[in-house]
Amino acid sequence: MIDFPPYFIERLERRLEAFETSRTNEHRVMHLRVEPEPAADAPKEGSGCHQEPQRTADVAVPIRTLQALASIFEVLHSVHVGRQQGQPDNGFGEYLVEGLIITGRELVRSSADAMWSRS
Repeated sequence: MIDFPPYFIERLERRLEAFETSRTNEHRVMHLRVEPEPAADAPKEGSGCHQEPQRTADVAVPIRTLQALASIFEVLHSVHVGRQQGQPDNGFGEYLVEGLIITGRELVRSSADAMWSRS
């Protein structure tokens, strides 16, 4: 059996409980804040020949996607802290860490694709 640090188990249990209670309301959506325009005296990046990216958009991400990303970040952070403190591997090899990163990217990509296909 793999030994996990107690703080990891407690955080995971809290996340699972929060996820279970959120499943009752499937249609909740979290609206993200729009990034403010840069200050007028802020230095411009690049040579100026490229088009300025769009800074405003109506972005809505399903709450489940945000919860899944939060859980992925929580696990990755726990693994990172454990490695910094010299703890044993805890069963999370590089392939599992890479899998979590890929999964997170796919969650973000699917939300972005859904948003751009609606506009």
